[in-house]
Amino acid sequence: HLHISGYFQVPKLHTDEFLNFIKDQRSKGITVSMDPQWDATNKWTGENNNLKSLLNHLDLFLPSEAEALAISGVNDVNEALEKLCSLMPQATVVIKWGSNGAIGGRTSQDKLTKTHIPAFPQKTILDTTGAGDTFVAIFIYYHLRGHNLKDCLIKAVAAGAIAISRISACDFPITVDDLESFIQNFGSDT
Repeated sequence: HLHISGYFQVPKLHTDEFLNFIKDQRSKGITVSMDPQWDATNKWTGENNNLKSLLNHLDLFLPSEAEALAISGVNDVNEALEKLCSLMPQATVVIKWGSNGAIGGRTSQDKLTKTHIPAFPQKTILDTTGAGDTFVAIFIYYHLRGHNLKDCLIKAVAAGAIAISRISACDFPITVDDLESFIQNFGSDT
């Protein structure tokens, strides 16, 4: 599996050379995911409109709500999911939706299937830095192990909730045991 992050911050990822690299990797059976990150230029296309071409070669696309709205050009998360799924019928699209949890979808036989998982409420929010990255890492971890969309979303949303309850997601990484325990005990301590 190959994951692309920080697409908009790295112009060398906006080239035909990189697109050909991605095509070559997929031809070898390697799956590809991307978390685009914020576009400081506010163009949301990549150089020479490269993003549109790259989207056709992703298996997973994991933007935040703001990124999904900007890239899709719409003002509603459900519409953004629908538009991104129509642009990427080969991919699963997952939108990190902050306090609303996350929503994901995939088109199969011209029918879009959507799944929304609400956020796990947290009494204590100490640091939101890294929550999105934690979400993406956990989603990919379970996706690569064959879990379905709903299960991946539950685990990723739970991981985001754990991440915001700690100072520095990097200093206190979430273990699989932490995650399973949090989900199992949800409701009693949160």
